[in-house]
Amino acid sequence: MSLKNQPKKMIILLFVFLSILLTRVYNLSWGLPLPFHPDERNMALAVSKLSCSSLSNCLKPDFFAYGQFPLYFSYFFNLLLDFLRGVPFQITFVEATLGLRILSLLASFGTTYYLLKIGKIFFKKEDLYWFAFLSIFPPFFIQFAHFGTTESLLMLSFTALVFYSLRIFEKGKNLPLFKISFFLGLGIATKITAASFIFIPALAFILSKRFKLTEVFYSTALVLAQSVFISFVLSPYNFLAYKELFYSLSYEVPVASGKIKVFYTRQFEDSLPVVFQILNILPYSLGIIATILLLGALLFLKNERRVLFLKLSFVIFFLSQAFLYTKWTRFLAPIFPLGFLLSFLALQKIRNRLIFLVASILIILQGLAFFGVYLKEDPRFTASRWMIENIPSNATILSETANVVDLPVFRTSYFYNPYYRYYSFDFYNLDQDETLKKQLKSILSQTDYIIVPSRRVFLNHTCFYPAKNFFERVQHKISLLGFKPGVCEKRQAQYPLVNEYYKKLFDGSLGFKLVAEFENYPKFLFFKFPDELAEETFSVFDHPVVRVYKKSAKLKAQKAKLQLKTQSF
Repeated sequence: MSLKNQPKKMIILLFVFLSILLTRVYNLSWGLPLPFHPDERNMALAVSKLSCSSLSNCLKPDFFAYGQFPLYFSYFFNLLLDFLRGVPFQITFVEATLGLRILSLLASFGTTYYLLKIGKIFFKKEDLYWFAFLSIFPPFFIQFAHFGTTESLLMLSFTALVFYSLRIFEKGKNLPLFKISFFLGLGIATKITAASFIFIPALAFILSKRFKLTEVFYSTALVLAQSVFISFVLSPYNFLAYKELFYSLSYEVPVASGKIKVFYTRQFEDSLPVVFQILNILPYSLGIIATILLLGALLFLKNERRVLFLKLSFVIFFLSQAFLYTKWTRFLAPIFPLGFLLSFLALQKIRNRLIFLVASILIILQGLAFFGVYLKEDPRFTASRWMIENIPSNATILSETANVVDLPVFRTSYFYNPYYRYYSFDFYNLDQDETLKKQLKSILSQTDYIIVPSRRVFLNHTCFYPAKNFFERVQHKISLLGFKPGVCEKRQAQYPLVNEYYKKLFDGSLGFKLVAEFENYPKFLFFKFPDELAEETFSVFDHPVVRVYKKSAKLKAQKAKLQLKTQSF
């Protein structure tokens, strides 16, 4: 790409900035006023409950899964807004959520800034402008900027640490130890596990070969001490209320390691470390082409010391998360920007201009398609409107529990119908609870409509998938490669009733027919990227697929009674 004059460069930079702003900020209020994202809901509720009635508990949150810095930002941001508007301060759930999302938006911009600063070290000027343009499109940037959670801040912390740690390789320059400490402290104040990011500057000290072992130890210890102080300033109750913090960690850590099994981590049973992330996380969050390029970069790029530092920073963190029992997308979020940069390092090595152009276009298309998720109505709203308009009063609806908000949801002009007989059923424990088995038999005999509000139950307990075409069937087969061989047989044996229920629901033998399906897959023009088979948190929070099944007229006429046997209905 030739850039011969300054005005042309400024036009490109302005276009990149405005495009990044558009993709990160558009529809920032998605889903509100409903709490569709459980982590975001918990954080927003904690913000809305903050108060300073007594000095000893001033601004003490009733929430310790994460640090206080994001909570305080939202709180004081809303305090400032109310002051400027001249109204009494009273923070609502919606205001707290928007405050958290604005912080994520700002952090996303900060991450992009440091990512380009790193790129300036490795890329020629022409390649840097192209990298800046492609940085508009990674799905993870777009999605996490729309979530009022910790991921965008952790990406900023990790990426800034990588940039300032690269300065350690430069001889004759002062070490940016305080800046390193600041961003490490920011990470810890956001989520205490970010203390593990200390390995980044330590790795740079070792690989630079500029320092003796004692100097490495001293510098690392100094960084850690300063970062602890900074984290105390930004998140004081991690220290002042350490008992509550340890109590929270005593639950969160065993859940992450699999020592405590809970229903919302069941998708990870028999998942294969590394393989699961490569097949079910990276192609969706990072992008399909970017993932392929990333693997190429890790395997084939020459290990010049700074490049080796980038690769090891990615791999060390990746492996530290890959072997956890829980393999949520957000656990890898801190290294997504670095992964994208490594993928571009591989892309710029491609000498065939046609292949380079095709790869770039595919990266752009997937990004534009994912941005399309926020251009359309939330499928839960669309499904709710359809249900209220098409499902008559007094109908009996069977749905699934643990989806945060039951359908139909409240809308400004469409209200929940109080005459529906609604059952939010616990399918997670169906095979373990005899009472639930009896209840399901009774409910099914009178049910008029069945709602499958997301993939959370059937894809985590069965190997059945209601694919509509060949591509989706192949995609399903690929997703199953992220699990141990024999996983389908194990699920069938462990959850026989759940398997029987969904098999019969999907093939029609349960007596219900699919009458409506609402999806908001990433789509741009004729390019669609179905993503329901990604790790579930990638889609279920902001664009799940909702399916509605109606009891067949034949079954109604016969007044059939479904028989619930040991392993069959």
